[in-house]
Amino acid sequence: MLYPIQNADKLQLKHTQNFFSVGFSALNLSQPEKLKYQYRLTIVNKNWVDADNFRMASYTNVAAGNYVFEFRHAVKGLVEWSPVQRVWVVITPPFYLTWWFVALLVICASLGYFIALRLKR
Repeated sequence: MLYPIQNADKLQLKHTQNFFSVGFSALNLSQPEKLKYQYRLTIVNKNWVDADNFRMASYTNVAAGNYVFEFRHAVKGLVEWSPVQRVWVVITPPFYLTWWFVALLVICASLGYFIALRLKR
């Protein structure tokens, strides 16, 4: 599925949507073929990934968590990069891995243990 995120700063995904691609581009109407791109997804990519003219980053089997997708562009032959563009990517965990579900299990187990102790008496 495609979800346009122009002018967005956050992309919220379910844990079943942990295979995703992000497309990006920069406006240079006079010489678009001279642009080069780099991107990274924090935690997954430590260093910048050169994308050259292929303006899409694909990720597979990304664990639930909070990430920042960053990309930048420059004109080939120049050293200076554009300011980094950022989009937060949040992949929510399944309900059974959330803190409230684990807390509920602990409470139920404790309650069951105390009830079992009371019934033994």
